[in-house]
Amino acid sequence: MDKARIKILSLYTLLGLTALSGGVPDYMAQNFCLTMILVLLIAAYLMRSRMAEDSLEHHHYTFIIRSIWIYSLLAAIGMCGAAWNILQKADQSAIDALLEQAYGGSVPGEAELQAASQKYMDDNMGLILQSVILWMSPALLYLLWRVARGSVRAYRNYRVQNIYSWL
Repeated sequence: MDKARIKILSLYTLLGLTALSGGVPDYMAQNFCLTMILVLLIAAYLMRSRMAEDSLEHHHYTFIIRSIWIYSLLAAIGMCGAAWNILQKADQSAIDALLEQAYGGSVPGEAELQAASQKYMDDNMGLILQSVILWMSPALLYLLWRVARGSVRAYRNYRVQNIYSWL
C-alpha cells in the first residue's frame, strides 16, 4: 500500500475513533472528541492544500473536511434538541429552591450551589442520557457512515464518487 493511501486511511481511522469517543457520556471523552475533530479538520485542510486538485488524496481530504463540517452541523442541532428536551421535562426543584433563596435576599454559597447541582444531576441523569442519545445518535451515525464509506473507497484505491454529496 502506498504512502498516500496510508495517510488517508490514518485520517479516516482517527475520525472513526473520534466519532466513537463522541458517543461516550463523559467530559474527558467529549473534550478528546472536540480536540481531535479540530486537529483532524486542520490536518485535512493542510494536507489537501498540498495536493493536485484531481488527485486521490485531494478527493478524500475534501470528503473528510465535508464530513466534519456536516457532522458539526448535525451535532449542533442535536445538542440544541437535547437541551430543549431537558429544559421541557427536567425536574427543576433543586434550581427553584436556589432561586427562592436568592429572591429572599440570601445569596447561596458555593456549597449550596454544588449541592443543588448534584441534586439536579441525580434527579435528571436518566433524562439527560436519554435526550443526548436520542438527539446525538444521528450525528454520530452519520459520521461513522461517512468514515466507513470513505475508508472502503480509499482502501480500494478509489475516489469518492461525489465528494460534495451529503451522504
